[in-house]
Amino acid sequence: EHTLKKLERKLLRNRTEKVEKQRNRQQEDDKVFGTRVRIKSTGQKGMGSFSYEVANESHFMVKLDDGGGFETVQGRDSLEMLCTVCDSVAPARGRCGGCHSVWYCGTECQRKHWKEHRPICKQSCKKK
Repeated sequence: EHTLKKLERKLLRNRTEKVEKQRNRQQEDDKVFGTRVRIKSTGQKGMGSFSYEVANESHFMVKLDDGGGFETVQGRDSLEMLCTVCDSVAPARGRCGGCHSVWYCGTECQRKHWKEHRPICKQSCKKK
């Protein structure tokens, strides 16, 4: 009976870890939606449209700027986030600290965009 309880605890712990990994992956995927991105392999720029999962791997659809439709890429690592203001590559920690929905290359671009972004950011923060 003691072994059975240990096994139940282990199964519960594994299930909890799996759910947590899925939640973290979904949060990472959500960062791409509506965000300016560059596809590392081709250099094409566009807007992150939506993501889906195939065999535990995230895939992203990017609406290309050049009017060429959509491009599918596999894995979040195949994308670079772009600054909302100047379109340069944003650092990993360059996301808006309030709504987490836009990216900036630095504080200068963030300040330039604040008047436009503020109402959207405040509204987004209220929903959370």
